[in-house]
Amino acid sequence: MEYLKIKRKIHAVCVMLCLLFTVNSSLLAELSYAQATRLSLELSNVAISDVFASVEKNSEYVFFFSDGVSSSRTKLILKFYTN
Repeated sequence: MEYLKIKRKIHAVCVMLCLLFTVNSSLLAELSYAQATRLSLELSNVAISDVFASVEKNSEYVFFFSDGVSSSRTKLILKFYTN
């Protein structure tokens, strides 16, 4: 009987720790760089590799992509603003 009470208390403590960890993680994620970064771009007739280069130049983001993407001849018009 005493064993079951102890087991229930241990289970309750584990559940509370999991909930605390989950809430704490979500609060930390809110303050992370991705959510706090503001970036505005206006590009015309550029390749996708130029878009990536511009984002890398104006932020701390880094992109990796295959050679097939960078050799694409498709041109883009991009207007991207954040508040």
